Amino acid sequence: MHVPVKQRLLLEVVDSPTLIAPSQLEMCDMTEITGPGDELEPFDLESKTDEITGGDLNISVTYYETQADADAGTNVLLSPYTNISNPQTIFIRAEDLNTNCSSESRNYLKLSGESTTLACNTYTAGGL
Repeated sequence: MHVPVKQRLLLEVVDSPTLIAPSQLEMCDMTEITGPGDELEPFDLESKTDEITGGDLNISVTYYETQADADAGTNVLLSPYTNISNPQTIFIRAEDLNTNCSSESRNYLKLSGESTTLACNTYTAGGL
């Protein structure tokens, strides 16, 4: 004979981390990784972490080259990270350390010779 069993399920719904859209990470093309004017620079991705989390220490932020990697949490980028194109989109995954809930966002890396927000200095062997 089959006896029905009653069980109670407690479901707790928690919000994923709230992220702040970061400003573009922009640098001058100053180093010659593959040669002059290569548009490749080492970026400090972690310099955006506080901006993204609003300073919330309970949120862990990691950076990725693709949305698929960010979704899976695989192939984390390490800083300094040298861009592979200019401009380049970097995908961001944030995880709440208390709930393990995650959110995704993106940021843009851009190298400039000169722009309205970033003045790049060019030096020659003889001076300015």
